[in-house]
Amino acid sequence: MKKIISIMLTVAMMLTVCVLSVNATTAPAGDIGDANCDGTLDITDATFVMRVVAGLEKPDLEQGFLSDTDRDGLITIFDATNIQRYHAGLRQHGYIGYWYNYDMLENDFYSDYESGMAMVGVPVTFTVNAEAGSPVLSYELYIDDVCVVSSNSNSITYTFEEAGEYDVEMRINALYSTGYIGERDFKVVEPYESETPLFKTLYITGKIQWGTITYGMNGLAVHVDAIGGTAPYQYKFVFERPDSVSYKAETVTKVQEYSENNVYELEPLRYSEVDDGYGGRWRDLECKLTVYIKDANGVEISREMPIVYSGDVPVG
Repeated sequence: MKKIISIMLTVAMMLTVCVLSVNATTAPAGDIGDANCDGTLDITDATFVMRVVAGLEKPDLEQGFLSDTDRDGLITIFDATNIQRYHAGLRQHGYIGYWYNYDMLENDFYSDYESGMAMVGVPVTFTVNAEAGSPVLSYELYIDDVCVVSSNSNSITYTFEEAGEYDVEMRINALYSTGYIGERDFKVVEPYESETPLFKTLYITGKIQWGTITYGMNGLAVHVDAIGGTAPYQYKFVFERPDSVSYKAETVTKVQEYSENNVYELEPLRYSEVDDGYGGRWRDLECKLTVYIKDANGVEISREMPIVYSGDVPVG
């Protein structure tokens, strides 16, 4: 029986495979199917894969990913067959013709205790959401420029031993690129108690293009969590936006009344819904979300969060 070699079984295969001329922002870095990484996708790549399967070649990291033409995490005879069929002009079921690129978009970074609420001796989980143009190999958490945890998960937990302010950074290591995102002066305090509820954390997920909120974007959500006071907690959201980009716009208000649901989904607002017909260039729309927390004793607190729908999408 042919030897099946598993490649990177513990690697997080979060990737964005780009097709030539389709929404690519950087040049190709490696062609899927170019198994020997010589820059040419030809029949020698099929030979290389067969030698790997037979145990006669040991692929390096890059060769391993480019040999895996069906992206199943394995190098098998099927990958060699895909390459052969590609060169014969026959239908093949792999991803040959696709390529990895150098893209790296760091979109979200948040923690389950925000700065000033994190406590000494209490684990804090930091999370990054990113998109890479090649497979992500690992995530690293740096505290004051020192790597404290390396993981295959995009969520990393760390416990601070002393109060103070720290520079916190998450690094995303992909096959062809590295991304950085974090928060400076992240404040950690001594353990505390509060008779009234407090905002433990408040953040938005679902952003793309380096954290931008743009018109027509789906999947945006505001998350809130409470601490202190008396559990359980209830949450209320009041979203206010102009009805147009006009300077004389009226206010549109949407309310998600008190419930145990601590997530508010932002509407995928389209520019055509707010354009007054005189804009020309897309204008930003400045909105406001007011988040309320109420504990079991009926004690209520609130915080305003500015939300801006942007007409300009960052490119790189």
